Amino acid sequence: MDNGIYTYGVTAVYGDEESTAAQTIAQIGSPDFSILPEVFIDSFPANGYIVRQIEIANNGEIPLIWQAQTSDYSILLEVHEGSIDPELLKPLTYTFILTTFRLGKC
Repeated sequence: MDNGIYTYGVTAVYGDEESTAAQTIAQIGSPDFSILPEVFIDSFPANGYIVRQIEIANNGEIPLIWQAQTSDYSILLEVHEGSIDPELLKPLTYTFILTTFRLGKC
């Protein structure tokens, strides 16, 4: 079988009647991803926010279905979910807002 996501169904036959199919989804192959850059080291400008871009790369054999969310309002995402075909990159834009970060002593 080729790499991909397949719906697999099984039925039972008794006499002249056949049951409805019990179905499941099977995945052959797997996505393998990387995120670049792995780390941001930055200083905030006077206006209190910075905009940075990351890239998610699908290095695998089948589409990568992804979803991202933040836990507060300090980081805004341009896109929250999607799919990336094998061997492709998806750029994501993040906005980091200084005024909502809880800063502590180092």
